[in-house]
Amino acid sequence: MRSDSIVIIHSPFAIRNSSIMFSSLLAVIFPTFGIIAIGWYCRVRGIFTHEAIRGLSGYAYLIALPALIFESVFGVAVRGGFTAMDFRYLLGLAVGHALIFVIAALVLVRARRELRTFGPVLLALGATAYLGIPFATFAFGEQGTAIASLGSVTVFVSMLLASLVLLNRSGQREHRTTLHELLHLPFLWMVLLGLLLPFVGVYELPVFLVRTISILSASAGPTALLALGAFQHDLKLARVPWRWAIPLGIGKVLLPAIASIAALMLLGVTGLPLAVGAVLSCTSVAVTAFVLSDEYHLARELTAGTIIISTITSLIALSTIAWLWIGTGVFTR
Repeated sequence: MRSDSIVIIHSPFAIRNSSIMFSSLLAVIFPTFGIIAIGWYCRVRGIFTHEAIRGLSGYAYLIALPALIFESVFGVAVRGGFTAMDFRYLLGLAVGHALIFVIAALVLVRARRELRTFGPVLLALGATAYLGIPFATFAFGEQGTAIASLGSVTVFVSMLLASLVLLNRSGQREHRTTLHELLHLPFLWMVLLGLLLPFVGVYELPVFLVRTISILSASAGPTALLALGAFQHDLKLARVPWRWAIPLGIGKVLLPAIASIAALMLLGVTGLPLAVGAVLSCTSVAVTAFVLSDEYHLARELTAGTIIISTITSLIALSTIAWLWIGTGVFTR
């Protein structure tokens, strides 16, 4: 069992006593959003400098999360490969998010430029790695981590691709091709490596590599959450257009969740994959969206406000999902 796996509940009917249920919920919610708050606090007190935040985020993005994703994908591939349920789960997530992205692009086609270009991005590009994977780990244990890692890469890569295609049509930065952007994604390379090794006959790694990867992957959740909290402290909110940021922030959590859960259920996905899919869909706007707004010199304030609102909304939504998983059988019906 992973050292950062706090709650593993195999049966949604396992907990009935209200005090035990509250304790179990707290064991899921507090490690996730509590660590985000600690990251915020560290930035307030100057424990994390601006350069430290960049280093922390860079470590999570380039090393820790890729190690976690490789560990999960390689483990699934070695244990017998992907099942039909896995493919339905990934397809449902991709379809649900793509549907929201396309509908948003059509609805906002005549809106002002920052809404037209960044509205679909803010509604579909979620923090599936920085927030979704740690929460799934705390809520569902090691099996949830593996399922969340696969889903996170699928959603993030597909939505980043769609976002880059949309933004490159109207961006103001130095031109780089969409393919060039995707080739720099460490998550994508780790998935390919995890799938390739068993394909060429490598089913077991040396012990020193296994232990090193395990240590790095165990640091992914805390590091990503600390970076997320510290990053949000530095967002400039004085000029945020709240009339758009508030509906976009709430919509980022609710709309992909509704679309993805519907798609997953139509495809016959139930149980843990359905619950993990709901978690990934309810995450806040990805930090990558702010990076893109900075690179394209567009919608910085709108993106900052949407990140804050979506984080607050995701706290409520993810708490609800955890409660439904722990106390009801809704994900198995």
